[in-house]
Amino acid sequence: MTVDFLTMFEKARDLAQPYRPSTKAVSGQVGTALSTPEGNIYTGVSVNTPCSLGFCGEHAAVAAMLADQNAIIQSIVSVDENGEVMVPCGRCRQLLLFLHKENKNTRIYINKKGDVVSLSDLMPYSKGAL
Repeated sequence: MTVDFLTMFEKARDLAQPYRPSTKAVSGQVGTALSTPEGNIYTGVSVNTPCSLGFCGEHAAVAAMLADQNAIIQSIVSVDENGEVMVPCGRCRQLLLFLHKENKNTRIYINKKGDVVSLSDLMPYSKGAL
């Protein structure tokens, strides 16, 4: 089951609302939505601290997916606090590849028009990919 781009974009955009629980942390500068082949959608937000102890929105969405014992990602979109689509960073790309061999086919949304590239296109020479 394919989840459409607009649904995922809106979920990610709605999460991209910065929240400062303290002077040392901010969450929600990036919101992420990912979908599985079954049509499940998992979401997450970034967490940032002054000493890099946080994580990306993609990591939070992946954690939610793994808690549900799923590992294959059909598509993923991340949106910043200004509503712009962001391509996952290298650390996030590698994480997605390590989760399951099928994730090389994950559709990565790269802009607000809904254009996509595969994860393997973004990581053609990834070390340790399945």
